[in-house]
Formats: sequence, C-alpha cells, structure tokens
Amino acid sequence: MEKANLNILIIEENPVLTKKYLQALSSLELNILTVENCKSAFELFPKQNPKLILSSIRICQSGDFEFVKQIQQIEPSVRFILTADPSDSRLIIDALELDIKSVLLKPVKKDKLVKVVKEQLASKNLQLRLELEEKRRRFAEKENDKSSLILHSVSQATTYFFRSGFNEKTANEALALIGQATKASRVYIYQSFKQKEKNYTLRIYEWVAEGIKASKDIPEIRKVSLSGEGFEGWGDSLREKGYFSGVVSDFTEHGQAMMKMQDIRSLLVFPITVNNEWWGFVGLDDCRSERIWIDSELSALKSLAFNLGAAIYRKQLDDELIKLNQNLEQRVKERTSELEIEVFERSIAEALLKDSEEKYRLIYEHASYGILLMQGGKITMTNPAMIEIFEDIPRNLIGRELSELVPKRFKSIVSEKLNKETEEASKETFEIQVITANRKSKWLELKPKLISWYGEPAYLVFASNISLRKKAEQELQQLNSSLENRIDNEIRRVEHQRQLLVQKSKLESMGELSAGLAHEINQPLVSISMGLDNMLMMISDQKLNEDYISKKIHTLFKDIDRIRNIIEHVRIFSRDQQVGNESEISVNDVIRNALSMIRIQFTDHNVHLNIDIDAEEVTTFGNQYKLEQVILNLLSNSKYAVEEKAKRNIGNGYEKEISVSCRKDNNLAILEVSDNGTGIEKNILANIFNPFFTTKDEEKGTGLGLSISYAIINEMKGSIKVNSIVNEFTKITIELPLKTLKENEHEEP
Repeated sequence: MEKANLNILIIEENPVLTKKYLQALSSLELNILTVENCKSAFELFPKQNPKLILSSIRICQSGDFEFVKQIQQIEPSVRFILTADPSDSRLIIDALELDIKSVLLKPVKKDKLVKVVKEQLASKNLQLRLELEEKRRRFAEKENDKSSLILHSVSQATTYFFRSGFNEKTANEALALIGQATKASRVYIYQSFKQKEKNYTLRIYEWVAEGIKASKDIPEIRKVSLSGEGFEGWGDSLREKGYFSGVVSDFTEHGQAMMKMQDIRSLLVFPITVNNEWWGFVGLDDCRSERIWIDSELSALKSLAFNLGAAIYRKQLDDELIKLNQNLEQRVKERTSELEIEVFERSIAEALLKDSEEKYRLIYEHASYGILLMQGGKITMTNPAMIEIFEDIPRNLIGRELSELVPKRFKSIVSEKLNKETEEASKETFEIQVITANRKSKWLELKPKLISWYGEPAYLVFASNISLRKKAEQELQQLNSSLENRIDNEIRRVEHQRQLLVQKSKLESMGELSAGLAHEINQPLVSISMGLDNMLMMISDQKLNEDYISKKIHTLFKDIDRIRNIIEHVRIFSRDQQVGNESEISVNDVIRNALSMIRIQFTDHNVHLNIDIDAEEVTTFGNQYKLEQVILNLLSNSKYAVEEKAKRNIGNGYEKEISVSCRKDNNLAILEVSDNGTGIEKNILANIFNPFFTTKDEEKGTGLGLSISYAIINEMKGSIKVNSIVNEFTKITIELPLKTLKENEHEEP
C-alpha cells in the first residue's frame, strides 16, 4: 500500500490494547501517535493535526461525547473509529448520530481493524483529492475569465489602432484598456532611437492606475539604454523568449535601484517590431505585488505587441503613400516641362522615372495593403498582400472579375463602384465581403483609384482586411442595443419608484393631518345639525315661515359646500399626481390651502403661526398639489422641531413659533418656512435631502419628506436651501421662477 501522509491518533488507557493496535497497523507504514486520555489528545491535536482518531467509546463518551464535538468544531473533516463492548449499544447509537464513520466491537480483530483503517484512509485521500481538484477548477476558471478579459481588451485595442491609426489618442485608450484588464499599475510604450552612435529607448506614452504615481517625467526613466547598468539580461530574454519578465527582488543592485524609483515590484516587457526591425517595446508594471504571468496572459499581451507593430507599420506606409501622392502630380509636371525644352533633358527625366518606378514596385510588393489592378472589369495584377487575403495563387485570380469572388448581395455594389466614369466618383471607399479559396468569408475595405494604364482606363484598388473590425463593430452594436434597453427599463423603474415614494410621503402627510381635517369637517356638520334642530323647533312652535326656511336652507347649503370642498381638496391632493400635470398656479393660494389643513392641529398644540404673504399675487408654473405637499412636509418638520425643543424646555417659558412667508424678488418667487425649534447640526446638513435620512425615531418618520420635496422643487426648475443653528432656528428657503419667465420660454421660436 502507498504510504499515507496522514497522522493517526490512538487514545487508549490500556497499554496492552495500545501495543496490540500498533502491531496491527505497523504494516501500513503510518505516522501513529498515542495518548492515554482525551485531555492529552486535545492538547496534541492542534500540533499534529491527525486526520484519523482511534479511541475507546467509553473514553470519548464522557460529557455526552464533548471531546468528539470539540474536535469536529476545530476540524470537521477528522474521522473517528471507536471501539466498543457489545453492551455499549446505547453509546454506539449516540456515536452514530454524531457522524462517527466506524464502530468496532471488542475484541477487535487485527484484520478488521486494518480493513477499516484502510477504508477510512482511502476515503480521506479521495476527499483530499476532490478538494484539490475543486481548488484547481476554481483557479482555472478564474484564470480563464482573466485571460478572456485580457484577450477582449487586446481585440478592442487592436480595433482602435486599425480603425483610427496609431496616434496619441488611440495609444492612450489602448493602454488604459490593457491596464484595467490586467490590473497592472502602469502600462507604457517606449520608442527606440539612436544618439551619438548609441541605442536608446524613450517612453512616449504611459497609463497609470489610480493611486500610482506617473514615472514618465523622471529623467532617469524617460530615456534609457537597455545595454546599460540595471538592464542586465533584458536583451537576451527579449531575443530568445520574445518577452522579459521578472521580480525586482531578483534584479541586480543597479536594477533594483532603478525599479524602486518607480515603486515597481514586478514587470513584463514585450518588444515591438515594425517591418522585422525592433521599434521599441510595450511594458507593464505591478507596484503592489511580485507577480508571475501565466501563459495565456503572455500570449494575449504578445499579440498586443504584434498588433502595435502592425499598426505602426501601417501608419508609416500611409504617411509614405500620402506623401508620394501629394508630390506625384508636381513631379510629373516638372518632368513634362523639362521634356518639352529638349530631348536630352527628356532622356534624363525618363531615367529618373524608371528609378521612381522601381521604388513604387518595391512599395507595391511590400505594402501591408492588398493592391489590385483592374482593367476591363478583370483583375490584371495583384500584390503579395492581396494573395494572402484571398489565400490563392496569382494565376487563379488574374483574368477573373472581382464580382466572381464576392457573395451575391455584393455583386451589384462592385459593378457600380468600379465602373464610375469620372475620377472623383471613383474615389469612394466602400466595404464588401469576399470568399477566399478556402471558402472563408472576409470583410475588405476597398479604396479605388481611376488611372490610365498603357493609355487605357484602369482601376488601382487598395484593399484592407477589416474582418476583425467588423466583428468588433457587431459585438459593440449588440452590447449598445442591450445597454440601451437596460437603461430605458431602469429609468422607467426609477421614475415609477419615485412616484410611489411621492405618493407614500403624501399619504403620510394625510395621516398626520387627519385630526385637523376631522375638526374642519366637524364644524360645518355641527352647524348643519343645529340648523336642522332649530327648524324642527320652529315647526313644533308653528313659527316656521318661508323667509326663515329660505335663509336657513341657504346657510345649510353653504356648510355642505364647505364640507364638499374640503373632501374634494383632500381627494385631489392625496391621489397620484403624474409628471406633466402642470399649469399656472398661485403660490399664495397653495400656502393658504396647506395652512387650512394644519391650522387647527397647530392651534391644539399651542404652536403660534406667523403668516407673511404679499398682497400682490405670486404665480409660478407647476403642479399645485405637489407644491402643497412640499409646504406640508416643511411645516410637519418644523412642528416636530418645536415640539422636541418644548419637551427639553418644560417650565422655561419657551413658546413654539413657526413662520411662513412669500414674496417676489426680481424674477423669483421666494417662499420661506422657519421655526425656533431644535435646529440641525452642521455635520448632517449635507445629508438632509438624501432619501431615508432622518433624525426622527422609526415610528415618527421615514426620511422621505425632504428628499421628495427637493425632487419636486427641482422638477419645477427651482431651488431649495437650508440655514440652521442648533437649538436656535431652522430656515428653509425655496426659490421658484415666476410665471412670466415660463411664458417667455414657451414663446421662443
């Protein structure tokens, strides 16, 4: 049997049995520990951490198997094998209820003991292997997710380069993507150059994570020589492995000093090659940990360096082609003029032209673009890059029409774009799909140029393989579509929740005002009751006349109208007011309506109300019931503040006062609610408009009133401010645009 890396603990007070067990288990080559009682076993357990315990059931059962329970709390995976007499049936049942794996009846046979121990060890080894496999699986999943994120970022960065070219903007965007995906501290690009016959490299772009200091402005770091001190081994590693990575603690003394200037603990560098020549390198720093890069990350980042080189090479070719195109016409004119002067100069110009054609041929053959020459609708010449795109040999392409190599839906596009009669019309760039010789589908971006070839019109077509870009665009479009739907749904959900909170706050206000409203309704009811009693008395005394009846009925109807108006106002106020139910409103009337619902309640609580409203009408634009809710919320808060202060100042002559004022100021309606209550502490002033923030007890407030008031005032294009001193006063100031401003906005064309 293979030797197990497990400790076995034997608890037995009888040395004869201990010796017997040791002899029986000696063939298993295990690490066996022995003790005489549970106390010694409990002291030994944390040090040796045995995975299997062999003990007499009578030793373990003391205190209702307390020893077994304590061991299982420390290490739930530990396994017990208990030995018991046949008379210990009750103890055996209790032990099995504690998930004891095996119970052996005494006298224990050697073969039986060895078999049970083997079974338990095999089961434990299986459990350990399963746990190890699960750890490996979780680690693999985590690394796979990380690698997928890095690959996606590399793909997106490549899309930036091939869509917009290699420049400062795309480089910074790409570095940010890679830095966030790899969780690096810095990502940077160095460009090589030569100075005084010595090779240097210069940091030109850099991205740094939050909390990490930038290092591109450090003189010792901005320009370095990889052959100098501190960079030992970099060149060999870059040539042999295609990258350099390392932990700073393993560097030479000079290398550690240079890295510590930047707080680097580990780094990774990939060379950038352009047209098979070393251009520079892209690197990543980790300032937080000594990091080891896995193969999938290295592969993804290596492709980033390769794509960077391709993008830089493409930009170089683009710049060269643009320069050649800009100078071509002028050079042709100059040479034509020289040819008209004399034959000798013409021959010189022809020699120069031949030399130029050789240069163009080299560019044509080594260009990363695919190039086609088409005449009479057929391909007459193609460069090596185009052969790679179509994955076919030249003889299978030359002589064929381009429309034969595209799907049916693109045939008309090819025919239309490559049969323009004017040079300007032929410059239109367009995209098509092509089918290669291996039946693969690729996307190409074609840039046609109408030229003259041996005296006949022809098309010079430049082709770029944009398959990766198209794939990225499709994925981005799908993501945008999904994101827009989620945003729309979330906006609707939030708006619905806000309306529910507004309505909840309004119903809370109605609950607080119920006593005052009952009093307001009870007064006209009493008047109606007394009027009817008087009429009955007049009837019994036979003193009822038509004039008395008319006056009394008129009075009764006035009281009924008063009750109806109160109920109608409460009904409209309490219902859900949707956004858009806006009109011209009188701020003065809104204040009066709000006060009518709380005046009695305030009077009953000895709260003195000071009302200061301009005689001149103050009007604004909005929902009068929502503004009324704001005023009620503010008055409710002021009432709570003065009531709380009154509790603290019993017998000190404190008078509860709340003031409400409204006035015009330039183009604004200014509404103020102030009180001489408890005030608000400075450290919580900034939070009072947050939803569910309240200093009241749970049963006295939900923290919705001020946040909803803030939202309503903001919806009306106004502002709300608070000024308070603890134990002195609180003043809430609301500024709303006057109605004239709203009208002017509507009158604009």
